[in-house]
Amino acid sequence: RLARARAVQMLGNPMFSAEAVLPTLRRALTDLSVEVVREAVTAITVLGPTAAAARPDIEALFFHPDRQVATRARAALRSITR
Repeated sequence: RLARARAVQMLGNPMFSAEAVLPTLRRALTDLSVEVVREAVTAITVLGPTAAAARPDIEALFFHPDRQVATRARAALRSITR
């Protein structure tokens, strides 16, 4: 679980194009591990407007039972819509 979270975290590196990593990050948003979901949301935040296609997935997390996920989702939305 932590290895998956770390791998997802690395996908948020700006050296990767959103086109290349966004499909994987979007899948990670539905992972059973909350750590993986947190890292995926954070990575999408780093990608900013280039990750706009993930908007519906991010909005679906606004009421996630994990408060950190919900908070990070709101930050991600601000980032991808700026």
